[in-house]
Amino acid sequence: MNDHADLLLTMAEVSVAFAGFASITVIFRGRSAGEWTTPDRLRYGAMLRGSLCACLFSLFPVVLFQAGVSESWTWSLTSVCLLVYGIAISRVFVFLFRVGARANIEIARNAIASGLNICFQLLNLAGIGFHREAAPVLLGLGLLLANAGANFYRLVVVSPSETQALTGPEDPSHKSG
Repeated sequence: MNDHADLLLTMAEVSVAFAGFASITVIFRGRSAGEWTTPDRLRYGAMLRGSLCACLFSLFPVVLFQAGVSESWTWSLTSVCLLVYGIAISRVFVFLFRVGARANIEIARNAIASGLNICFQLLNLAGIGFHREAAPVLLGLGLLLANAGANFYRLVVVSPSETQALTGPEDPSHKSG
């Protein structure tokens, strides 16, 4: 555990920083609740959800180790939690495609990250390539953080005109002049 404690705690700190940046972004974007476009809401939600879950899943093994749970059980339980999260979040993508959201690079990136996370955790739990160890958990947490960072970048960098081009005039959240 001592090998991974510093890395897990650093990941938790980065996760909290992303959640804080999300709040600052909301304040400095200067938009009221009705002025947020659908892509901005999705980016913000994905960034906040991903960063807070990464924080939770980073601290979970530390707590288990402090409670005296064995290394194998700790990584297995954390993999189960990440697997359940990945399956639950993948339902969001099914919903987005059902309501007719256009497939774009952001949805694809989020879906691929969730799919990879699910695969890593399944392999860890099945003992294929991994043997209930830290690597798949750390990879899954890294994917959550990378995805939160990408959503933060897109939320901050994408201009309103680019957002309008992404959503098009049929987006009900788009307000014209």
